Amino acid sequence: MKDIGPFVGTVTNGSGLFKVANAFGQLQFPGTINGAYLNYYDEGTWTATLTGSTANPSTPVTTTGLWTRIGRQVFVTAEFINVDTTGATGDVRVTGLPFLAVTQNGYGAASIANLGTDPVVASPTITSTQLDFYLAADRSTALAFGAGANQSLAFSVTYIA
Repeated sequence: MKDIGPFVGTVTNGSGLFKVANAFGQLQFPGTINGAYLNYYDEGTWTATLTGSTANPSTPVTTTGLWTRIGRQVFVTAEFINVDTTGATGDVRVTGLPFLAVTQNGYGAASIANLGTDPVVASPTITSTQLDFYLAADRSTALAFGAGANQSLAFSVTYIA
């Protein structure tokens, strides 16, 4: 690959697998893969807050999660381990997603302890920064709080921002 300074112009590798273009440092894949410029990549942390659809825990329950954004695709993870959710009622929700979900495009895996017994999935709420949790068997029945001590929830979700 030829060094052209701050990428003013185009550099193509010998096998044509990709090229780096313009001063913004875009990466383009071969052919017509959707006009395929990968023009945005970022990562960071976010504050996830465990809430209930009717009432929140008496003491706020937060944790720091991780996010990665590639184009409009956002990957988030967070873990609430052995937290006290006393006072929470209604359905289990997590607020504070780092980017607004523009479509209810996908689900993610979730693991629970003492919040219920069935496998669950997480889904972003459209035009929101909130995740809702559903029973995996039908993906329409919300996960209800079994509030108390030693509650755990861990998840990984992908959505479009």
